[in-house]
Amino acid sequence: MKKTAFIKTISVFSVLALVLIVGVPLITSEASSNGELVIDTINGNSPSEHCLAGPLTFVVHGITGSQGGPYSIDIGDGLAPTTTVSVVSGKDTPFSNVVINYIPARESNTTLLYLYHGGATGNDSHLTELFLCVAAPTDGVLTVVKNVVGDALPSDFDLHVKQDGTDVDGSPFSGSTFGEDLILGPGTYVVSEDPVSSYDISFFGDCSTQDGIVTIEAGGNYTCTVTNTFNPVPPPPPPPPPPSTGTLTLVKVLPNNNGGTATEGDFAVYINQVLSSWGLHELTAGLYNVFENTLPGYTPSVWEGACNVDGDITIVA
Repeated sequence: MKKTAFIKTISVFSVLALVLIVGVPLITSEASSNGELVIDTINGNSPSEHCLAGPLTFVVHGITGSQGGPYSIDIGDGLAPTTTVSVVSGKDTPFSNVVINYIPARESNTTLLYLYHGGATGNDSHLTELFLCVAAPTDGVLTVVKNVVGDALPSDFDLHVKQDGTDVDGSPFSGSTFGEDLILGPGTYVVSEDPVSSYDISFFGDCSTQDGIVTIEAGGNYTCTVTNTFNPVPPPPPPPPPPSTGTLTLVKVLPNNNGGTATEGDFAVYINQVLSSWGLHELTAGLYNVFENTLPGYTPSVWEGACNVDGDITIVA
């Protein structure tokens, strides 16, 4: 199940005016001269707007109100039994490093904290309502974070969390550097995304770096970071230029004025030692040599025309 978490404090004052101050980036109420309560950490981290699973450990400090006697803090969701811890006795008394171990009984977006003297519902009690997304004890929380190295935006990528090939509730969703929270039952899931051209994908965190697989257990908090790096496909190389060519025409002059009967086809001719033929030839620019086989009774002349006397010629395109 997908959850959007946010935290806000609402103070309800009766006779005793106390206030809860939550560290940045949480919204706080105004300070009061009659007392205050500060949340230092939740599960060892500064308070954030992400969903949480499993037992929650709050560490708080503050100052009691103007009433004497012992003070206590209750925490719960307003439905299940609350957890109570003792603070200190006396009015306007500082307290610090108070640890509250709280196990949510069900999935909820609301946690209620009472700092009071006497009774939690008495006329000297102080209620703070904390909008913090928590998972049921049977579920875990997966946060999917999107990072992009390149000009694309995280929201340009559509991400999926699937189980057995099917999107879970809340999937697909747009990428976010803050991260998307999903409350999931125990099992194996696959984090993936729709491909974007020229961006490679990498997985970090609790996901398998190869295929984005993550195993969720009840009470666990998991983070998978999907990073895309711009890797443009190089353009294909230009086609090779057409070969530079010229022509060579081989002409056989055969007078046969002394009773000869041979024809030009009786004289084998070669270009660079490769058997060729008389007539027009298209050749790549370069150096060539032509020669022929002679027949008995025929005396060849030297080569004439563009060839030198040895049959050498340079073809120019």
